[in-house]
Amino acid sequence: MGKPPARTKSCPAVRSVDEVGDCLADVCLPHATTAVAVPAERSYVEQLRRFEYQCAAAGAHRIHGHRHQYAQTRYRELTGWPAPAAGGPRSRDLTASQREADREARLTISEELGHEREQITAVYLGR
Repeated sequence: MGKPPARTKSCPAVRSVDEVGDCLADVCLPHATTAVAVPAERSYVEQLRRFEYQCAAAGAHRIHGHRHQYAQTRYRELTGWPAPAAGGPRSRDLTASQREADREARLTISEELGHEREQITAVYLGR
């Protein structure tokens, strides 16, 4: 038996930009304690576009920091340890098997973020 169908939620009218964050947290991150809140049927980029649209409609701008949070959360999911930018071990301190896991995670995250190069992940994850 598969997962039950997802419920569609929307933000009610908000009066200030401060309320946008609270609303988006309620709508977008209900189960995001251990997983990234991107529905399985969408790519990160598709979900990001929906998120940006909703934020813009509510008057919230400059939300690029969410990409960093996504990348760091996803890195931890894929590797089992925090990214260097989030206090995890630096690349030079990893064992050979950890370096391979690091490389695979960075490639996956780079693709999910809509990039074609692993190197761009250093901006989000650190080295």
